[in-house]
Amino acid sequence: MLKKIAVRVLFALAVLVTGVALYYTASLWHGRQAWRTYFKACEATGELDPEKFMPAPAADDQNLAKTPLFAELFPYRKDQPHRLDALLLDIPRDLQMGSWQKGEQPQVRAADLEALKSENGATGWREATALLDEVQKAMRDRPRCVYTRDPTAGLNEQPYPARPFHRTAMAFELRALCAVGERRAEAALADVRSILQLGFLCPDAVPGMAALLQQAAFHKASRILWTGLAAGLWNEGQLAELQRLFEDLNFLDTLKRRYIGERAIGAQYLESQIEQGKITPGYYGYPEGCGRPDCDSCSAIPRRQKVTGKAVAWLYPRGWQYQNLLELDRFNARYVLGCIRAEERRLDARILDEGEARMAELQKTKILHALVVNLLSHWNFHIEQAAQAQDFVGYAVAACAVERFRLARERLPVSLGELAPEYLAAVPVRALDGTPLEYRAPAGDGY
Repeated sequence: MLKKIAVRVLFALAVLVTGVALYYTASLWHGRQAWRTYFKACEATGELDPEKFMPAPAADDQNLAKTPLFAELFPYRKDQPHRLDALLLDIPRDLQMGSWQKGEQPQVRAADLEALKSENGATGWREATALLDEVQKAMRDRPRCVYTRDPTAGLNEQPYPARPFHRTAMAFELRALCAVGERRAEAALADVRSILQLGFLCPDAVPGMAALLQQAAFHKASRILWTGLAAGLWNEGQLAELQRLFEDLNFLDTLKRRYIGERAIGAQYLESQIEQGKITPGYYGYPEGCGRPDCDSCSAIPRRQKVTGKAVAWLYPRGWQYQNLLELDRFNARYVLGCIRAEERRLDARILDEGEARMAELQKTKILHALVVNLLSHWNFHIEQAAQAQDFVGYAVAACAVERFRLARERLPVSLGELAPEYLAAVPVRALDGTPLEYRAPAGDGY
């Protein structure tokens, strides 16, 4: 009797194992075929050709990455000392730089500027200023910055010197604030140019990182603009140049072009990871750690999460991974790229809402779409950040036009429409809904 039961149990297990193996094999064949058919169709149109979206090579005498000052940053290593470290300046606690996004006026007093220089020491301030002059000259002589990618690293693992570039932009901002406080408008304007140029130097950076750096550069430059406006510093010619600098900024176009490139590079990279069986627990949202036994961060991860993550990564069918890759690219094409109306400098709210609804559907079947849900969990974050930054660009452009009008007519305009076409080509619109910016001119000097 027991022998018969054992035989039946073994037979049932054999049938189960065979069925699971057949399912894994069939799902792998189906998923791979579906992805490759889709990929060939996209490849025929050039949508997923990564070489198409790589920046053109730059001659060494035109490439900032080849100057002695910047060459050490590529490839970038966080623990490597660099001359730009001298630009890590101490900011006095009493320096009220304000936030024009929140309507907070900057309060830059002469005493604050003296404190800025004294806290960094005369030698440190002179060294930083000389280094900024060197950076300005290098950017003027070599207007491009093209560096070699690491072909073995993933898209988000590419070394990019975000910290040194951000630190340099901040040093330019502090020096420009000093120039505003000392009423040296041309010096402040030159630093605004440098901040914006620095933010847009690396066209092949990780898309999200590049977008955030560019927006940070704009916010620093615009703070100089608003500080100068509050101080009554700028003349008509300087305001016209500032307006042109800001009018050229289209964060939605920049982000869309980078997402197009990321889509092409990311799709092929993820396919290679699936083919090589390298889809780790991190792709499913489970913490992995670095694997070093002496790492405090790794030891803080609960053992249960580690075990669960490894089990999911090992058991998840590769056929499902291919189906996730297919869904991921379709989502990027239809919703991520589809909602950005770069030429109009706004978003398509309808497609944005459809994307959120589709993501909610995918989350209901998270087991089947684990990769998509995890990799796109914050899919609209950078898009909405870029839209908000584009609104701020509109505010800066409109403010320059209003000030130019006031200098010429000795009064404020009744509406932004009164500025067109002499001072403003068209009234800027809000990126999220396409409505014109609002403008109010209450009694007094403010608006």
